[in-house]
Amino acid sequence: MSNKIKRTNWVSTFKLIGRTKINDNSFKIDEVSESGWCYNNLNLGVDCGENYGVTYVNLMGGFSKEKDNYIYVHGKNEDGSDDFTNTFQVDWEQREDEEILDEIGDTCFYRIGLETTESGKIYTQKFLSAYDAVAYLNEHLSDDMVVNVQGNIKYSFYKGNVSMQREIRSIYLSKAEPENYKALFTQSILIDSDSINPKEDIDLDNKVVKIHARVLDYVKELNGNLIKGYYPMPFTFEYEFASKEMFDKIYKLLFKVKKNIKQINFEGEFVNTGVTVQATMDDVTDDVKTLIAMGLYTEEEILTKYASQGGIERRYVLTRPVVRIEGDENKQTVPQIFDDRYTEEDLIITFDEDSNSNSNSDSDVWDSSPILSDDDDDDDAWLSEL
Repeated sequence: MSNKIKRTNWVSTFKLIGRTKINDNSFKIDEVSESGWCYNNLNLGVDCGENYGVTYVNLMGGFSKEKDNYIYVHGKNEDGSDDFTNTFQVDWEQREDEEILDEIGDTCFYRIGLETTESGKIYTQKFLSAYDAVAYLNEHLSDDMVVNVQGNIKYSFYKGNVSMQREIRSIYLSKAEPENYKALFTQSILIDSDSINPKEDIDLDNKVVKIHARVLDYVKELNGNLIKGYYPMPFTFEYEFASKEMFDKIYKLLFKVKKNIKQINFEGEFVNTGVTVQATMDDVTDDVKTLIAMGLYTEEEILTKYASQGGIERRYVLTRPVVRIEGDENKQTVPQIFDDRYTEEDLIITFDEDSNSNSNSDSDVWDSSPILSDDDDDDDAWLSEL
């Protein structure tokens, strides 16, 4: 591969507040695959109330019984902040060594706060390995607990489609009342002049517009091509507006792209309520897909489990751009909107001849160009035709 994509000011996180939904299939403890990989897995539902519905999050980790195992981490600076430039690896057997743990940056740890002191204060358990974090959760997490779950959003390809996974990084007890339950995310998106098709994507009756964006996430390989870097993946979000007049203003402020590719960091909401639909493999987490690939489950078995719980229409609704305070002396509130962040050429991944081990056919190269394409039109005349 001859092109490496860099991410700047990129965010992709979630925050859920609600009640846990745990059943007999939520935990898989010390499962062993044919390759000798021993793993723990948690697939946790969080009921965030009638406005948001149930969102599922996942945590999975393990070790090989046949090979040496390491955990890749980074250090910390003298002031205690994370030093992302100081990377090293920890032997699996030393993952609980206190002297070693003291040298590791805070963001390397999974944090769990499900126990309290005699005075009622929550205290935090930290784990370097997801395997150990899931084992602890299996002992302390139960159904119908009110929790605050936060983590990272990841995207991956599966059979030509892009799916979203939500990986737990922390989970704490919460005293929130139902009216304060939430299902929120913060996500950087890339848009261009074709991200909104005015003829197909704007629903004036329901006051919602579809945004055909791209997201960047790490991909090891794709269709036999070695990538080991960030890759542009198509993903559709939605934006709700109060009136046509408001949409006109929002479009010109946020979604109009004058040149190349714009990056916007958005706040948004998971909305998993409404029309019941047939479950597909897009609804299955990436880790469960790994179990399918290992032969531990078939696609039919997994989809049957989903169908028994009812399919859900999943929506990813953008609400407003992220704003940040910038400047040392003259502080200003700045929306995280980055015009002309990339060109199309920046996002084209080209492969060396020896990197494609499986096929040289055109069908083996994923097309990362916009899903929709119309003739370029610099004016906004179509807005007046809505």
